[in-house]
Amino acid sequence: GLGTLSSALLVAVNTAELSANYMSDFVYEVRYQFENRFPNQAAGVEMALQELQATAELHERVRLRAIQDIVSGCLKPSLELKVGEYMQGVTYNVSHAMFEMYEREDPFVSKFIRDQLVSSRNFSKCQRNLTKSNYCVLLAAVAKVVAAAWEAELLRSQTFNELGGLRLDQDVREMV
Repeated sequence: GLGTLSSALLVAVNTAELSANYMSDFVYEVRYQFENRFPNQAAGVEMALQELQATAELHERVRLRAIQDIVSGCLKPSLELKVGEYMQGVTYNVSHAMFEMYEREDPFVSKFIRDQLVSSRNFSKCQRNLTKSNYCVLLAAVAKVVAAAWEAELLRSQTFNELGGLRLDQDVREMV
């Protein structure tokens, strides 16, 4: 679980992002300066700049892979379990009375988001330690995991009527 995830790993993800950005910015600036100040010598530094840019791209791939590994190794197993737990008792074959009750008190999406994302110690740790852009990448990956688990649970256990389809549409919009 995420309790065993080191804050140092999250900080390392940030470091990979920053180093990739700094290297790319440096490559751009050196190219610009050489082209404007020393146009005849720009070709002489191009090989080094290409290697530095390749290193920046490697750092970016490492960052994205690390975030994906955090999601798949630390978050995905519990999220998949929780989707199944939260879906117990939820139906999309609803009467008018159930539809109105679901409008007042959502039995799945709002509770899932509140308990598993907003109030979760795991996500708080990520939010505290990751840059905003890294946290957004993490949340996008988590959304894919939740969507896949939700879809599997829906296909496995649900039947739908017209009102249930409307409710599902509202749940999907709220989840997004």
